[in-house]
This record gives sequence, structure tokens and C-alpha cells, in this order.
Amino acid sequence: ERVWSMYRFQTRICYKCMKLTDIYDTIDNNITYVTVRNHSQRFDDLCLDQLRNHEVANLLTSTHWPDHPEDEETQQAMVAEAIQNMKEYFTVIGLTEELTATAQIIGKVMPWMNETLEGFDDACPLPHDNSSPTNNRCIYTGRGKPDEHWDLPKHPDEETRQAILKHNTMDMQLYEAAVAYFELQKRAMEWGTEQ
Repeated sequence: ERVWSMYRFQTRICYKCMKLTDIYDTIDNNITYVTVRNHSQRFDDLCLDQLRNHEVANLLTSTHWPDHPEDEETQQAMVAEAIQNMKEYFTVIGLTEELTATAQIIGKVMPWMNETLEGFDDACPLPHDNSSPTNNRCIYTGRGKPDEHWDLPKHPDEETRQAILKHNTMDMQLYEAAVAYFELQKRAMEWGTEQ
């Protein structure tokens, strides 16, 4: 979900209004420039990095890792460090698809972050909105006319989904560890309410 959401949000600026599968093809073929509307444009490395194991990269504290390792041993070591750091440096691990439970856990662990506070009438729910811009200006309409919106679906098609999975194998392992850790947190919170 994170990759598709980022792609939808930055379709024009980061990804030059290209299909995500075409962007992955450029990555696989080490192409850094593309032609858009008869102009050669370079992809921003930061934008491309968002599409490849970005969560693992964010959780690494060692500086000796390669940007995009090919060998399995290095990948596994990077995932192990990311998982260890996730467990050691974060008080709560949340999941977007479990936003209600995440908010409840945060409110229990950090009461000042609860949706409601004793003595206050206002509620402050944790919102979730991964909408894409209302006009990404990706459909070129011609000189002097405003560009139109390329309406992207909320979820990628199967070909795009497979490309995302292929380029985010380390993030998927981290995600599986996060889900397991989240389940432990939920059980701990349930245990805490039984006392």
C-alpha cells in the first residue's frame, strides 16, 4: 500500500506521469533519464528510492550497507537490522490496515495521545487519508489548455502489484515482522485490560 500511495501522490512530480511498471523497467535497466513531452528529464534518486525497500532503508542505523543489494546474505542482514531497530527504537508499532487498533494501543501506551481525554469534551481521532491529488495534470491537452487528471485506481492492477512486490522483497519481510509484533502488542493490551 505504501508504494502505490506514494506513486499516486507524486505521479507527476516524481514519476513524470509514467506507469509504475515502466518506471520499474527503467530502474532495472539503469536508465536515469526519460523523455517527457519532447524533453529529457532525470528521475530524482530520492523518488526512485521510495519505490524500493524504503522502509528497511529508513530503519537501518549502520552506514556500511549498499543502496540496493543484490545478494541474499546482505539483504537478510539488512532486514535483520531493520527488524531489530523497529523493536528497540519504537514504543508502538502501528499498521495502516489496523488503524483503529493502532490508535487504541497508542492511547493506552501514551494516554495523552488517546482519542478522548478525561475532563475534555473534544475527541481527536486518528485520521487516515491516502488520497491522490485531485489533479495530477498528467494528461496533456495541448498548448494553452490546462492539463487534465489521470485518475489512478485506489489499488494497483495485478501486473503492477507484482512489480511492487518484486522490488520490495526486504520491505515485505519487515512488514511480516511488523504484523507479528503488532499482534504481540494487541495481546499485551488485552492482557493489560484483564488485570
